[in-house]
Amino acid sequence: MVNPIYIFIIALGAGFLLSLFDKIGRSVAMLIFFATLASMAFISGQWLFALLGGAETQMIFTAGFNPPFSINLRMGLEESFFTLMSNLLGLFSGIYLIEKLRGEKVYAMILFLMMIMGINGLIMTRDLFNLFVFLEITSIATYSIIGIERNLKSLSAGFKYMLAGGIASSFFLIGTIYLYRLTGTLNIDYMIVAKSMVAGKAGFIALFLLLSAIIIELKPFPANGWALDIYESVNSGIVTIIASGTSAAMIFVVYKISPLLNSDLLITTAGIGLTTFIFSNLLGLKQDNPKRLLGYSSIGQIGLIVAAYTLLVNAGFAQNSKIVILIIGGLFINHFIAKAGLFWIAGILKKDNLEEWSIIR
Repeated sequence: MVNPIYIFIIALGAGFLLSLFDKIGRSVAMLIFFATLASMAFISGQWLFALLGGAETQMIFTAGFNPPFSINLRMGLEESFFTLMSNLLGLFSGIYLIEKLRGEKVYAMILFLMMIMGINGLIMTRDLFNLFVFLEITSIATYSIIGIERNLKSLSAGFKYMLAGGIASSFFLIGTIYLYRLTGTLNIDYMIVAKSMVAGKAGFIALFLLLSAIIIELKPFPANGWALDIYESVNSGIVTIIASGTSAAMIFVVYKISPLLNSDLLITTAGIGLTTFIFSNLLGLKQDNPKRLLGYSSIGQIGLIVAAYTLLVNAGFAQNSKIVILIIGGLFINHFIAKAGLFWIAGILKKDNLEEWSIIR
């Protein structure tokens, strides 16, 4: 089987070489672009089928060293499923954007690949600092590709996204520094083993900062106006990646760090999720713009998934128990596929008022 690290090698290699291939011809560059996305999806799919067939989880350590002197990646059943969904989303969104990408400079394709690679990194890494690095890669690529739209609404939304992302990054980095000070490691698995070291007030504050950063990225109510502006003003192909792909990665980050969270943090997270779910859906009912309505719905569904998961974990259910997989998996797949499809439809119809959607009858 192909080593999962080739997901990153292929994406980075294509990103560096696309400019060269574009000088040969845009068709050649686009062929490499889609071949890269398809290869990333193939690697994830190969591992998913192998793991379903009984293969062992793969731990990858770069440069021949063990953590903390290497980047630690994991490809288990959960990671293979989430990366496959994200990579397929990237491939289909690329197809949706084919005419847009053909008309833009080659940088748009490079940024798109970096977004998808960053999402894969968020899912696979087992190291908090590398989680921060992949979060930055994903965020910077997203800000930049939003800016390619070159209209006032999208630029304004992108600026707000950059501010929110900057706040989230600051919280995440400060929380990571304090957790390293307390545990002596950046590896999430080692932190879970040494959970008693973060049981005091300092550990609570560190985890609170870390969790706050993740929650900001999940766009909670009421601090989600910046995300709604993006959903409304940015091309639907890009919005699909943000609403489904990036959100999926951040949900998985919650899944990874949840063993570190005490009952108070789990209940607080569940409360934020439920509040987001209720109010996002209520406000969504008043919207006339279909993409803003879908934005509220997407944020609400993410809130429901996070609330359900944290409540189940707080109730004592194991992360990989059947009831957690059934409930959270069902909610996630429903949100992921439905929102991707609906945002694509909204982009195809190009109607800014819900009443105009009667055209699809």
